[in-house]
Amino acid sequence: MLGLRYHTSLPSVARFSPPPVIFSIIVALLSIFPFSTSAIGVKGDVFADLNEDLAAEQKADFIVSLAGMVISGAETLLSQNRIALAQAGMSQETIDTYCRILGEAFEAEINGGSAPDPGKYDLPDDLKQNYLAVLSQIRTPYLHYFISLDMRKLLDKIGCPVLALNGTKDLQVEAESNLSALAAGMTANNIRKIEKVEGVNHLFQHCTTGAVTEYGEIEETIAPEVLETITKWIQTTIQHRK
Repeated sequence: MLGLRYHTSLPSVARFSPPPVIFSIIVALLSIFPFSTSAIGVKGDVFADLNEDLAAEQKADFIVSLAGMVISGAETLLSQNRIALAQAGMSQETIDTYCRILGEAFEAEINGGSAPDPGKYDLPDDLKQNYLAVLSQIRTPYLHYFISLDMRKLLDKIGCPVLALNGTKDLQVEAESNLSALAAGMTANNIRKIEKVEGVNHLFQHCTTGAVTEYGEIEETIAPEVLETITKWIQTTIQHRK
């Protein structure tokens, strides 16, 4: 069994790894290790990096998604901003206003159009400046792709076995919305295991708050029960494949 593991989690709005790289690596591995002797699996933040080729060509024998993003990049960034603003002590009214115009800005960038003028809204000056900085960022190819990304339309193309795990204290990729979207989009795939892992953050560490600032303070690298779940699932999946 060969495992390809990668992770694309970066702070705030910078979360993207070009999907064609993953597909190319799988194709290269298959040229060296034929299907008859090996199983090739993809493990990591898989769905945020899945592309049409990987989904349709069925090159992977199984997928292990860890803290995978399934909902759109725009929705994910809005969720992250809501959490960050609440942690900063902003009022609910301010959070709702800021995220509303941020969402409209994302839509304008994706579909073409004019982004809202922050000067027309009752927002703190620092948030207005932050909004203008975000506008500049999402106009780059890197982040334009990310906010446009929505893996729900590709899920029905995945035919290989899937294990998807997301932590209940993950503040970067929220578990409930992403796992629900995954389950709803993979109704035709009967070989799947979709689970929330209680009490762990985006890195699958047991934690107190799930905040990014907490990562470096936690001695645990990854929760033992997560490793056990992955190991047993891969072993069972490969045995059934033989």
